[in-house]
Amino acid sequence: PATEDTAPAAATPVPGKEENVIDADILLVEDQFLIAMEAEWAIEESNLGQVRTVASVYEALTAIRTRLPDVAILDVNLGDESSIEIAHMLRARGVPFIFATGYADRTMIPPDLRDIPVERKPYSATALAERIRQLVS
Repeated sequence: PATEDTAPAAATPVPGKEENVIDADILLVEDQFLIAMEAEWAIEESNLGQVRTVASVYEALTAIRTRLPDVAILDVNLGDESSIEIAHMLRARGVPFIFATGYADRTMIPPDLRDIPVERKPYSATALAERIRQLVS
C-alpha cells in the first residue's frame, strides 16, 4: 500500500521555468503582408509571445516609443525605406533584434550593425522561432 511518503510527488511547475512558453513582446517590422502573416503565425505557434506588426519606419519608431519590445525582427528593405534607423534605436535602448532579408549579401547593412544576426526570407518557421528564443533567453 502507498503511504504519503511513497506517493509520487505532484509535478509543480517552477515559476518562470516553463521552457516552451516565452511571453515576449515581439515587434515585427515587415512591409509585405503575406510574409508578415506567415511570420506572425510561426511565432505564435511556437508560444513565444505576442507579435506587433508594423510596415514602415515611422510605425516602428512610434511602436518602440509607445512600448519597448523584448525582441524585434526587422525586414531590411521596407519599400523605399530601410530599417537601419529602427536598428539604431533598438540598439541604443538595449533591445535584441535580427535582420530579415531576401538578399544573400549583407551590403545593405552598415558596418556598425554587421554583428546582428540575419534570417533569410522566406522564413523557416522553426529557424525563426529558435532565433527569437535565443535572443530572449
